[in-house]
Amino acid sequence: MELEDGFAKVVRIARDATEVESGYRELVDFLSREVGRVVEPLRRVDIRADVESLKRQLVAVIAAEPPPSGLTAWYFGLFDTETDDRKPAVGLSISGVLAYDPDDSDSLVDPLWFPEERFLQSLAVDAAKAAEQRADAARREVEREFLAYVGVFGVASLVAKFASADLRSAPLCIVGFDSGDSAVVDGGEPEVWE
Repeated sequence: MELEDGFAKVVRIARDATEVESGYRELVDFLSREVGRVVEPLRRVDIRADVESLKRQLVAVIAAEPPPSGLTAWYFGLFDTETDDRKPAVGLSISGVLAYDPDDSDSLVDPLWFPEERFLQSLAVDAAKAAEQRADAARREVEREFLAYVGVFGVASLVAKFASADLRSAPLCIVGFDSGDSAVVDGGEPEVWE
């Protein structure tokens, strides 16, 4: 499957999911069909506990630095980083957008609410990155690329959607790579930007 088609598929899975466990199972099943057994460890992630942990982190960030009223979107950004022992990792952060414009992806670039302690931790997102690294170690470049783009994005979309669902002071939940593509995964229309 082409990367673009895989990206659209995981956006649909996240948007259509009505509860996290079945959505996550559908996502991991899809990834497994596309890249094989390298994603099997994702099945061991307690996705409900991960979403609850992320929700607690969001509550703490919001309590420490309350967002202004009138936000139109939560933006969950994905970015490349490293662990303390200098291994590649993926980071996840939260910010809030006042003037979200679905016709202008640059409207996500300068968020109104950009809390100091915006960095979040998700075991499921980490597990998706670990699957990418397993594919890389096995020299399976096509699978590595698919997991880096589609797998990480899909997992982040599900956990962000469900962790922020009860905290909505913004009507939209958008997930994106800070370096590019993003999508509305809850609320509004399912725009995808490249």
